[in-house]
Parts: sequence; structure tokens; C-alpha cells
Amino acid sequence: MKKELEYKYDLCLKSYQAIRDLPFLGHVPREQHLVSYYYDTIDLALAQQGYALRILKYEGQYIQTLKGGGKVEGALHEREEWQSVITSNQVEPKKVALTYIRQILEKAIEEQTLQQLFVTDFTRICWDITIDTTVIELAIDQGVIRKGTKTADIFELEIELISGELSVMNELCYSIEQAITLNAQAKSKAERAYAL
Repeated sequence: MKKELEYKYDLCLKSYQAIRDLPFLGHVPREQHLVSYYYDTIDLALAQQGYALRILKYEGQYIQTLKGGGKVEGALHEREEWQSVITSNQVEPKKVALTYIRQILEKAIEEQTLQQLFVTDFTRICWDITIDTTVIELAIDQGVIRKGTKTADIFELEIELISGELSVMNELCYSIEQAITLNAQAKSKAERAYAL
């Protein structure tokens, strides 16, 4: 288990271009196409416990991730996160670290009440920023959330602490907020999808 710490902001075309023009982002970014499939029971047992389960397909691998707990303060999101590589786009309960969540999933699979609820499909442009010994990822996500026939756009900035000191990331985000008008995004992609 790791603790995920990231700032999330909504973007518009003006703020997007302003982010791209930041002088410390001089190097060429990485670009990734990320598709994630989110699962829950018919009665939304995981959401009721405050968790989201996704399977990310990336570069020929499937990565199962359970996220939950934590808190949101302004743009800063803090969550617990468990990841494991799995063999296909099928939920593997045995790879889930939390016993009671694993039991919910095992029961749902047995009773055929586990379902794929929604998909996030977006392009991520990201830069790694190193300040002293702290590594931060700055990422722009642009794409869509699909839940049945309903959709919602994704256009956001995420600034995540990869390693090092939270205070360093706080200072970086403060300096960006002083230079560019940004609106905090209080909801994760999964929370926005559940609300569709």
C-alpha cells in the first residue's frame, strides 16, 4: 500500500496553454494513452465503503488498483492505493490486500453481481520534475468518462508526489497557482463517473 498525494485542477484552453508554457517544463513530455475499467457490485458495495476498483490497460499490461480512504482539502487529494499486475481485464480478488474488500469481490463474482460500471479513456502528457531530492509528476489529462450512454469530459491537471517531501510539492503548486488561475477539482475521475 502506498499513500497517493496529488493536487487536481480543472483546465480550460487558456490555463492548459499557460501550463505548457511554464519555463521549468522545458524538456519534452511523455505521452501515454490510458484506458481504465472500473468495477463495483450492482448495489455499489465498494463505493459505499469509500473505495474504487479499476483495471488499467497500459503498454500490454493490466494493472489492478484499489483506491480509497483519505481526504480532500481544496485541490490536494490524499488516498490509499494498492496496485498489482494481473493477467487480463478480469478482477482478481486474491490480489486485493484488504480482506473485507476481497470478500465483497469474491461474493459478487460467485453471485454474478460484479459489473463494469464505467471507463475512463484519456491521453496523459506528463513531465517529471526533480527539486533537490523530491520527484513530482505534473500531468495533463484530456479525454472522456463513459458510463453507459452518458459521458463527461476529462480536462485536468494533476500534480503528484512520487517521492520526497510534501512541502516541496506544496511550494511548487503554490507558485503555479500564483502564476496561473486554476480551479481546484474536488472529485476524482471515479467520483465524477459515479455521479453520472
